[in-house]
Amino acid sequence: MTPPPSPPPAQTPGLPQDDAWHPPADVPRRRGLAIALAALLAAMVLLIIMAGATLYDQARTASQPNGDDAAFYSYRLVSQVNGLVSAANRAAGGADTRDFTQRLQALSTFVNPGTAESAAGLALLRAIPAADHDLIGLDDQLRTWHDTAEMRDPVHIRQAAVEVSDRAEELRAVADRIANTVQLEQSTITHGNRAQLAQGFRNLEWTLAGLIAGTVILAIWLLVLNRHARHFNQRMAQANARLESAVAHRTRQLVWLANTDPLTGLKNRRAFMETAEAQILQCRRYPHPLAALLIDIDHFKSINDRYGHHVGDQAIRRVTDTITNTLRDSDIIGRFGGEEFAALMPHTDLPAALVAAERLRQAVAGMKIGLLEGGPLSMTISIGLALHEPGLSLDTLLMRADMALYRAKSGSRNRVEIYGREREEVAQQQ
Repeated sequence: MTPPPSPPPAQTPGLPQDDAWHPPADVPRRRGLAIALAALLAAMVLLIIMAGATLYDQARTASQPNGDDAAFYSYRLVSQVNGLVSAANRAAGGADTRDFTQRLQALSTFVNPGTAESAAGLALLRAIPAADHDLIGLDDQLRTWHDTAEMRDPVHIRQAAVEVSDRAEELRAVADRIANTVQLEQSTITHGNRAQLAQGFRNLEWTLAGLIAGTVILAIWLLVLNRHARHFNQRMAQANARLESAVAHRTRQLVWLANTDPLTGLKNRRAFMETAEAQILQCRRYPHPLAALLIDIDHFKSINDRYGHHVGDQAIRRVTDTITNTLRDSDIIGRFGGEEFAALMPHTDLPAALVAAERLRQAVAGMKIGLLEGGPLSMTISIGLALHEPGLSLDTLLMRADMALYRAKSGSRNRVEIYGREREEVAQQQ
């Protein structure tokens, strides 16, 4: 077993490089684009505010009174003055004065600010200085005649009618002058409102044109940015794929290093124990024979001391090759450290485990290692064998194999010892 090859080094620290990768734009360019985009957005916001302000002004202008109420009031005023003069002429000629009295009372009320039935129109009319002056004079004169009519004296009422009849042309002139003044003011207001509305609509046209232009520019900008973003995402996806591949390879390498003995390529002690624990659990669920071997190279310290550690490492690798070639692929093999190895043999009873252990011992004993100086180096191993029993833990199983190994090394070495039994007993059972 050999470790997987190391991934090729990256060209530069950071993301993997490829032909499609280009460095990002420099900071000043990004800053200039950001400033331009901010200016465009600010201009569009300003145009929107201007459009809103223009619409508000247009609505306010449209909602302002344009003099219609004042014009209607002046027309009614002329009509009532003419009616009063006609009633005064009839009363002065000897007709009934009741119509004159009613029309006088109605006209007095119509021009009185406190009792006017058309307060809105009167207020607009009084805002015109010339019309206000005529209204004040008309109101004073009508109040005098109205007070005379309130006396209920037919003589005084008829006298008031005569006065109104005598001043008919003057009253009509005042009413016509008020109507003309209102008409002129109304024309001025209407013309001003139309001019303001026209200017407002022109401003709206320019504002909308600016918004449309800004929207088009922004849309084109977004399309360009989207295109750059797609290209950037493609490059990032390629770089990310390369990075993920490198990370996955490195992860596999780290997993291999964490679970493998670097000298022999066998499972290290931790990985062996994890795999063996899983085998013990499977053995408890589906009972089957299971044997454990602990293997130790005899007099390995003297090999290191005499020939050096490089020869010792070569000896360990040769023993490793012999173990892996002799035992089955289904057997779990690991290096416990130094010159000690362990093997777990599933579905193997004691006689079969003893045969496999003896075959392994003989294979190592017949192995030769060529040296640069002197003759070939040979070595032997001692093996402790233990058989799993129901309810037995992995630690206990390995402890029994270790006790058997201790007995083998305490004896003549280069032998296989079985925990709790003699080899002769097993040979006789076979």
